[in-house]
Amino acid sequence: MIGGNAGLAVIPTEVLWDDYYANLHGAYNSMRAGFAVSGLTQDDLACALDVDKSLISRRLNGSENLTLKTLSHMGSAMGCRLTINFVPYSMIGIGNTHTSTPSATITSSGTNSPARSGNTSVLLEKA
Repeated sequence: MIGGNAGLAVIPTEVLWDDYYANLHGAYNSMRAGFAVSGLTQDDLACALDVDKSLISRRLNGSENLTLKTLSHMGSAMGCRLTINFVPYSMIGIGNTHTSTPSATITSSGTNSPARSGNTSVLLEKA
């Protein structure tokens, strides 16, 4: 341990990666759900963001790396605000272990379902 609290256990690397991929999967699902209810086409998003339609396609199908900037821009183009919430494991009923829960999504009414990851939720909220 380097300069931390001796009372805290080191989180195994595989747990950190599992959480990362669960969070990333939730971000993709939330973005896709926002797109589905937006009524927009990939052409619409590409035009709004001044990018090639193939880039929009790669972002939506999960083959393009997502950054906060990408998520924010995609949300803005869909008329949604990107929000990120850190949710304690204790509040969603799981520990810091390899456990996943249902994805966070935006519904056609613009309301969000419960957060899905162990430590963060990424939601696109209709403006």
